[in-house]
Amino acid sequence: MDFLTDGRGYSVGAALVVVVIMLAQWRVILSASLIGVFCTGTLVFTIVGLLLMPWMRPYLPTWFPRLQLEAIGGQDYLYADLLMVGGLALVLMAYQASHALAHHGRLCRTGPRLTALMRTSRVDFSLPALLVATLAALAASVALMLQYRSQIEVGLVEGFLGANPLAMFVARREVGENYALFQLVQNVLPYYAVAMWLVWRVTGHRPIRGAALVACTAAAVMLVFLFQKRPLLVFLLMLGLLSAWGPSWRRALERRRRSVRPRASAVRVVLFGSLLFALLCVLYFFSTTVVRGAPGGLVGAVGTLGQIALTRVVGRLALPVPMYTHVFPGIHEHYGLSNVGLLGRLWGAEFFPDTFYVFSVFSNSGISGSAAVPALGDFYGQFGFTGWFVGACLLGVALQWGDSVLVRVRDRPSGVLLIMAAMIFAYYLTQANLPRALLGYGGVVFLAQWLLLAPACLRRTWRRTRPVAQTGVASAAEGATPASRR
Repeated sequence: MDFLTDGRGYSVGAALVVVVIMLAQWRVILSASLIGVFCTGTLVFTIVGLLLMPWMRPYLPTWFPRLQLEAIGGQDYLYADLLMVGGLALVLMAYQASHALAHHGRLCRTGPRLTALMRTSRVDFSLPALLVATLAALAASVALMLQYRSQIEVGLVEGFLGANPLAMFVARREVGENYALFQLVQNVLPYYAVAMWLVWRVTGHRPIRGAALVACTAAAVMLVFLFQKRPLLVFLLMLGLLSAWGPSWRRALERRRRSVRPRASAVRVVLFGSLLFALLCVLYFFSTTVVRGAPGGLVGAVGTLGQIALTRVVGRLALPVPMYTHVFPGIHEHYGLSNVGLLGRLWGAEFFPDTFYVFSVFSNSGISGSAAVPALGDFYGQFGFTGWFVGACLLGVALQWGDSVLVRVRDRPSGVLLIMAAMIFAYYLTQANLPRALLGYGGVVFLAQWLLLAPACLRRTWRRTRPVAQTGVASAAEGATPASRR
């Protein structure tokens, strides 16, 4: 094939644009902020795989055997590169423009750090409400899961332990049809468990520690029972952020004496990321037969397992983008808002399952599947390049507005809970479209849970206060913890 016809030339040009963006905005892209989470997630989960895909065409049938990708050509890759790389640039430009309007023409040189140190050792949200809500969510989750105990047992025994992906897929689809159970297990219970963990990190009370461990264990086990690998990793990531970089009464005195070294923080990031990747490999080991039958013994199995996990991380979201640019509008017209089920039920319009439709166009298997696309790709699928341009700009403005609000509440426990919810929402914008990120993967649900715990904090969140210094430390009166708490 020609260098441009197969998309390799376009990927080289897009890679050069990515290098320019990184050199110009790396302090914003790698910051602990909403814009940082969105940009980093887009680069890692979509753009890296998208740029490598034209060079890996001979291996795609082996990595994705259920898909026939021969029809995807250079123009599809060109449009896909434009959607993701150009979309990332548009989001950053809109973010900077919104920042300049709000700060008298000054651009954002360094992204806001939302993981600042706590300035208090008191919990400013309702602990009784948290305990009651956690118990209620746990009881409701158990009651609903008992209705699907036979499907869960088949999925665990035949699918997970028996390495039968089809059995696991069928069980997950049947259980996932219960929207209430899906929301409780994937969003509600993990968020309350994280709140319990935060309370223990702030106060250090032993009874709270026991309750937090029970809630976190129950949330993790239920995510496994519902065969949710990605939400499980996100939940563990939230706990890791609170444990390694969040508030802790144990380190209050130490933090007043010296600040955390950047090198130590980088080591923690690499170590924790490696642990999550290892857990992902373990989950894939139990959910597929390819690894167990790999030649070469243990070394061959480990290599195959790492290859499967890596291709899913960088390829699962990158692959659907050129699939979307090939299908819309060449095979099917742009679908507008018909892929939003809630709006379809309100308006009485016919629902269009875009992810399932795109997968069926390229699938050579009788098993149904979906081709998930990030928010930037869905903007194009809905309204073409016009919708993509407007959506990317509005997304940049929304991320800047969110960062400007959250940076004022980062020194309070209620603010940390709100930051966690917002960061998860920003992450899921790189994994799914905007309506699903809002209604299915947290978003509105997390905001409602936060308001239930901290209704009085809403007024303080909107109040214009002086931002806390990133290197600030707690005062002796606020940060000291009585020895009895140990």
